[in-house]
Amino acid sequence: MEISRPILITCVLVLVMFTSKAFETFLMVKSYQDTTFLRNLLISKASDSLKSILAKPEVFRYQLIYTRIDRDKRNRPTFTNYQFRLNKNEYFNPASMVKMPAAFLALQKLNQLSSTGVDKYTTMVADSSYPRQTVVMKDSSAQSGLPSMAQYIKKIFLVSDNDAYNRLYEFNGQQFMNEKLWQMGYID
Repeated sequence: MEISRPILITCVLVLVMFTSKAFETFLMVKSYQDTTFLRNLLISKASDSLKSILAKPEVFRYQLIYTRIDRDKRNRPTFTNYQFRLNKNEYFNPASMVKMPAAFLALQKLNQLSSTGVDKYTTMVADSSYPRQTVVMKDSSAQSGLPSMAQYIKKIFLVSDNDAYNRLYEFNGQQFMNEKLWQMGYID
Protein backbone atom coordinates (compact mmCIF):
# COMPACT_ATOMS: atom_id res chain seq x y z
CA MET A 1 0.00 0.00 0.00
CA GLU A 2 1.41 3.38 -1.03
CA ILE A 3 1.16 6.16 1.55
CA SER A 4 0.16 9.59 0.26
CA ARG A 5 2.36 12.60 1.00
CA PRO A 6 -0.19 14.32 3.33
CA ILE A 7 -0.59 11.14 5.38
CA LEU A 8 3.18 10.69 5.55
CA ILE A 9 3.66 14.32 6.65
CA THR A 10 0.95 13.89 9.28
CA CYS A 11 2.63 10.72 10.58
CA VAL A 12 5.97 12.52 10.77
CA LEU A 13 4.36 15.37 12.69
CA VAL A 14 2.69 12.96 15.07
CA LEU A 15 5.96 11.15 15.69
CA VAL A 16 7.81 14.40 16.28
CA MET A 17 5.21 15.56 18.79
CA PHE A 18 5.35 12.23 20.62
CA THR A 19 9.09 11.69 20.86
CA SER A 20 11.64 12.62 23.49
CA LYS A 21 13.45 15.94 23.82
CA ALA A 22 16.73 14.34 22.64
CA PHE A 23 15.09 13.20 19.42
CA GLU A 24 13.67 16.68 18.90
CA THR A 25 17.21 18.07 19.07
CA PHE A 26 18.43 15.42 16.61
CA LEU A 27 15.67 16.40 14.16
CA MET A 28 16.58 20.08 14.47
CA VAL A 29 13.31 21.31 15.92
CA LYS A 30 12.99 25.02 16.56
CA SER A 31 10.13 26.35 18.66
CA TYR A 32 8.72 29.85 18.85
CA GLN A 33 6.24 30.97 21.50
CA ASP A 34 3.08 32.90 20.59
CA THR A 35 4.27 34.02 17.19
CA THR A 36 2.95 36.77 14.98
CA PHE A 37 3.68 34.39 12.08
CA LEU A 38 1.02 31.93 13.24
CA ARG A 39 -1.40 34.71 14.21
CA ASN A 40 -1.04 36.32 10.75
CA LEU A 41 -1.34 32.96 9.01
CA LEU A 42 -4.57 32.23 10.85
CA ILE A 43 -6.07 35.62 10.16
CA SER A 44 -5.10 35.62 6.47
CA LYS A 45 -6.40 32.10 5.74
CA ALA A 46 -9.38 31.90 8.10
CA SER A 47 -12.97 31.85 6.97
CA ASP A 48 -15.34 34.42 8.44
CA SER A 49 -16.73 31.89 10.90
CA LEU A 50 -13.23 30.92 12.05
CA LYS A 51 -12.28 34.60 12.36
CA SER A 52 -15.25 35.10 14.72
CA ILE A 53 -13.86 32.30 16.92
CA LEU A 54 -10.31 33.65 16.77
CA ALA A 55 -11.61 37.06 17.85
CA LYS A 56 -12.82 35.58 21.17
CA PRO A 57 -9.90 33.69 22.73
CA GLU A 58 -11.26 34.18 26.26
CA VAL A 59 -14.49 32.43 25.25
CA PHE A 60 -13.10 29.58 23.13
CA ARG A 61 -9.75 29.23 24.96
CA TYR A 62 -8.04 27.71 21.93
CA GLN A 63 -4.36 26.75 21.90
CA LEU A 64 -2.53 25.99 18.68
CA ILE A 65 0.76 24.45 17.58
CA TYR A 66 1.71 24.51 13.91
CA THR A 67 4.77 22.61 12.69
CA ARG A 68 6.42 23.65 9.43
CA ILE A 69 8.70 21.10 7.73
CA ASP A 70 11.57 22.41 5.60
CA ARG A 71 14.00 20.10 3.80
CA ASP A 72 17.62 20.72 2.87
CA LYS A 73 19.33 19.60 -0.37
CA ARG A 74 19.77 16.08 1.08
CA ASN A 75 16.06 15.92 1.96
CA ARG A 76 16.79 16.09 5.71
CA PRO A 77 13.90 17.72 7.55
CA THR A 78 14.01 20.70 9.84
CA PHE A 79 10.90 21.20 11.95
CA THR A 80 9.78 24.60 13.18
CA ASN A 81 7.01 24.75 15.79
CA TYR A 82 4.94 27.90 15.98
CA GLN A 83 2.74 28.26 19.04
CA PHE A 84 -0.22 30.51 19.64
CA ARG A 85 -1.88 30.98 23.03
CA LEU A 86 -0.14 27.88 24.42
CA ASN A 87 -0.64 27.80 28.17
CA LYS A 88 -0.30 24.60 30.20
CA ASN A 89 -2.12 26.27 33.09
CA GLU A 90 -5.27 26.86 31.05
CA TYR A 91 -7.30 23.68 30.76
CA PHE A 92 -8.49 22.58 27.37
CA ASN A 93 -10.20 19.41 26.22
CA PRO A 94 -7.82 17.57 23.90
CA ALA A 95 -10.69 15.44 22.55
CA SER A 96 -9.32 12.71 20.31
CA MET A 97 -5.68 13.59 20.92
CA VAL A 98 -5.57 10.88 23.62
CA LYS A 99 -6.07 8.26 20.93
CA MET A 100 -2.65 8.78 19.36
CA PRO A 101 -0.53 7.89 22.42
CA ALA A 102 -2.87 4.97 23.18
CA ALA A 103 -2.20 3.57 19.70
CA PHE A 104 1.55 4.10 19.90
CA LEU A 105 1.76 2.57 23.37
CA ALA A 106 -0.32 -0.43 22.27
CA LEU A 107 2.19 -1.05 19.48
CA GLN A 108 5.03 -0.73 21.98
CA LYS A 109 3.35 -3.22 24.30
CA LEU A 110 2.71 -5.59 21.39
CA ASN A 111 6.38 -5.36 20.48
CA GLN A 112 7.23 -6.47 24.03
CA LEU A 113 4.87 -9.44 23.57
CA SER A 114 6.27 -10.45 20.17
CA SER A 115 8.18 -13.44 21.62
CA THR A 116 4.81 -14.95 22.60
CA GLY A 117 3.58 -14.90 18.99
CA VAL A 118 1.10 -12.08 19.61
CA ASP A 119 1.17 -9.32 17.01
CA LYS A 120 -1.02 -6.49 15.73
CA TYR A 121 -3.00 -8.94 13.55
CA THR A 122 -3.82 -11.36 16.37
CA THR A 123 -7.59 -11.61 16.88
CA MET A 124 -8.60 -9.55 19.89
CA VAL A 125 -12.10 -10.24 21.22
CA ALA A 126 -13.53 -8.46 24.25
CA ASP A 127 -16.10 -9.52 26.79
CA SER A 128 -17.69 -7.27 29.38
CA SER A 129 -17.51 -7.23 33.14
CA TYR A 130 -20.23 -4.63 33.64
CA PRO A 131 -23.15 -3.31 31.53
CA ARG A 132 -21.38 -0.22 30.11
CA GLN A 133 -18.59 -2.26 28.52
CA THR A 134 -19.20 -3.56 25.03
CA VAL A 135 -18.69 -7.12 23.87
CA VAL A 136 -16.68 -7.40 20.64
CA MET A 137 -16.49 -10.78 18.92
CA LYS A 138 -16.34 -9.66 15.26
CA ASP A 139 -15.51 -6.59 13.22
CA SER A 140 -17.39 -6.11 9.97
CA SER A 141 -14.98 -3.34 8.92
CA ALA A 142 -11.98 -5.73 9.03
CA GLN A 143 -11.07 -7.74 5.95
CA SER A 144 -10.92 -10.89 8.08
CA GLY A 145 -14.15 -10.00 9.88
CA LEU A 146 -12.31 -10.25 13.20
CA PRO A 147 -11.16 -7.51 15.57
CA SER A 148 -7.42 -6.95 15.94
CA MET A 149 -5.06 -4.31 17.24
CA ALA A 150 -4.18 -3.34 13.66
CA GLN A 151 -7.85 -2.79 12.84
CA TYR A 152 -8.48 -0.80 16.03
CA ILE A 153 -5.51 1.45 15.28
CA LYS A 154 -6.67 1.92 11.71
CA LYS A 155 -10.14 2.91 12.94
CA ILE A 156 -8.67 5.37 15.44
CA PHE A 157 -6.69 7.24 12.80
CA LEU A 158 -9.22 7.01 9.97
CA VAL A 159 -12.48 7.81 11.76
CA SER A 160 -11.47 8.62 15.36
CA ASP A 161 -13.42 5.59 16.58
CA ASN A 162 -14.14 5.79 20.33
CA ASP A 163 -14.79 2.07 20.78
CA ALA A 164 -11.43 1.28 19.18
CA TYR A 165 -9.78 3.66 21.63
CA ASN A 166 -11.57 1.91 24.52
CA ARG A 167 -10.16 -1.45 23.41
CA LEU A 168 -6.61 -0.02 23.26
CA TYR A 169 -7.05 1.65 26.64
CA GLU A 170 -8.18 -1.67 28.14
CA PHE A 171 -5.26 -3.50 26.48
CA ASN A 172 -2.67 -0.98 27.69
CA GLY A 173 -4.09 -0.35 31.13
CA GLN A 174 -4.06 3.03 32.84
CA GLN A 175 -0.91 2.37 34.88
CA PHE A 176 1.14 1.25 31.85
CA MET A 177 0.05 4.29 29.84
CA ASN A 178 0.76 6.76 32.63
CA GLU A 179 4.17 5.29 33.47
CA LYS A 180 5.31 5.20 29.84
CA LEU A 181 4.16 8.78 29.21
CA TRP A 182 5.89 9.96 32.39
CA GLN A 183 9.11 8.19 31.31
CA MET A 184 8.92 10.09 28.02
CA GLY A 185 8.66 13.39 29.86
CA TYR A 186 4.89 13.94 29.61
CA ILE A 187 4.34 14.55 33.30
CA ASP A 188 1.34 16.88 32.94
